[in-house]
Amino acid sequence: MNARVLCIEDDQDIALAVSMVLRRAGFDVVGATDGKEGLRSFHDERPDVVLLDLGLPTLDGWRCSSASVT
Repeated sequence: MNARVLCIEDDQDIALAVSMVLRRAGFDVVGATDGKEGLRSFHDERPDVVLLDLGLPTLDGWRCSSASVT
């Protein structure tokens, strides 16, 4: 089973580039475009690694990271 990466990134070009590189390296990639969607995906998908953009719309990366820990 491949490690699962959750990429929370609102810039589509960056998200696509990161996802392509990770998939070529053998990772399964799940994407989210804002903090709220990212938190839902974090709890639903249970990823092994999270790549989190700090400047997200709706719920920024700082608040998103502290919400997932508590």
